[in-house]
Amino acid sequence: MKQQIEHRAFKAEIRSTRGAANPQLTGYAALFNTVTDLGSFREQIAPAAFDRALREKHDVRFLMNHDPSLVLGRSKSGTLALSRDTKGLKFACDAPTTQLGRDVHTLVERGDLDQMSFGFIVTDESHSCDADGRCLRTIKDVDLKDISVVTYPAYEGTSCEARSIAEFAAGLRTAKRAAPSCPGDRDYYMKLTYLAGLE
Repeated sequence: MKQQIEHRAFKAEIRSTRGAANPQLTGYAALFNTVTDLGSFREQIAPAAFDRALREKHDVRFLMNHDPSLVLGRSKSGTLALSRDTKGLKFACDAPTTQLGRDVHTLVERGDLDQMSFGFIVTDESHSCDADGRCLRTIKDVDLKDISVVTYPAYEGTSCEARSIAEFAAGLRTAKRAAPSCPGDRDYYMKLTYLAGLE
């Protein structure tokens, strides 16, 4: 089964700048070590999660609301630059001189758009549970597909949100995850696969 692209959104991590050159959109598309409660599980992104994607120069698009027809920049063309520091995945994009580019830049400048998201396929992850059976997914490596400025995240939360529980459960099954070994983990896994219609 083909793995689904997942999305995560972050609050208030995009800024607009004006200067002699083209206006820019800058900020963070992802934040590291931020534990987020997604309801059925918690999740965090490891600091090295994007290292391979950056090293291999994945061709990443900068989109509006993850719509492939609404392109703001692209790493392959040099209009989108990606890097990482201790905080997260940084980006800088030369805003295009198109109606979309001008509109997005203005809306970010006004504060109407203030959330970023990124699309990815997990290639490595780990799972752990505390004594209460609360499970934590740590994303350790991804194929990075796109980053996006978003009007609404898929789910409201403290700092990032999951697109769907089905995508996560499908990813677990595709990875042929080993039998759960920590308290509460088996019920957690079975609940996800049931909700996703995989079992």
